[in-house]
Amino acid sequence: MKKYILIVFLLITLLPNISEAEEYPNASGVVLLDSTTIILNKDMKVSKERFLRIKILEKRGRNIFGDIKERYDKNSQDFEVISAQSLLPNGDILFPDEDAISDVSAPEVAFATQYTNLLMKVVSFPGLNPNVIIEYHYKIISQESINHPLSGEVLFQGTEPIKKKFFSLTFPAEKENEFQYKFLRSEIEPVIQNQNDEMVSYSYIMKDIPKIEREPYMPPISEIVPKLQFTFHDSWKDFGEIFSENFYKSAKPNKKIKKLAKDLCGETEAECIQNIVLFVKQKIRNVYLAFGDR
Repeated sequence: MKKYILIVFLLITLLPNISEAEEYPNASGVVLLDSTTIILNKDMKVSKERFLRIKILEKRGRNIFGDIKERYDKNSQDFEVISAQSLLPNGDILFPDEDAISDVSAPEVAFATQYTNLLMKVVSFPGLNPNVIIEYHYKIISQESINHPLSGEVLFQGTEPIKKKFFSLTFPAEKENEFQYKFLRSEIEPVIQNQNDEMVSYSYIMKDIPKIEREPYMPPISEIVPKLQFTFHDSWKDFGEIFSENFYKSAKPNKKIKKLAKDLCGETEAECIQNIVLFVKQKIRNVYLAFGDR
């Protein structure tokens, strides 16, 4: 009799795992909750707070979720790790070692020393085996008021399944007439809440989001998944002028550049543009810069 009771107990214990394996075939892990809140305060300082709860399903999940990275600007933002822990099935809690939390150069600027203020906070989680749950909570706060309108892009799907994705943007109610958003490839409408007639929040929620299966030569994830784009800019011209004032002042063509541009030109203006664009793409090392907050 005791033997049968033990078998039943073991089967009951295994049933949740069997169910999850059926629900998420081929998934290395599942994001149980991805919650992000961005607040634009009246003094134009911005804070971003994010909470992640991830369950590891397969050993290969270590490679995907073992190191969680987040970009920030060390010259203008403070990064606070509020909590980081691995919850084991037996109830034990493991915390990352002190040297498992580090700042490294973002890959797109690793060889561009003029942009070394752009860093990635990397947290390496211990004890990652099937059925271990990762919890990560952090906050990024701007040190000073931002000089230009806030804008950003939020992806609502990835290469692993997501049970619940939540994003909220809170800002002064007086700026609501400046706020613009577009939700691409989905029909998600925001939940709008007013807070004491001074602040207003727009919240977006998606649930039970399947994973994207990677394929050879597939387009970037951002071009095929549901995503939110938001901005307080009036126009693309307004957006472009912000970055042109920083970059164009250093882009003063000399005689060599003028001669190169002339040599690249064809018989028509369209050929000139095409030749110059191809030359820059093929011959000039590029530095990728992300605009906005994700």
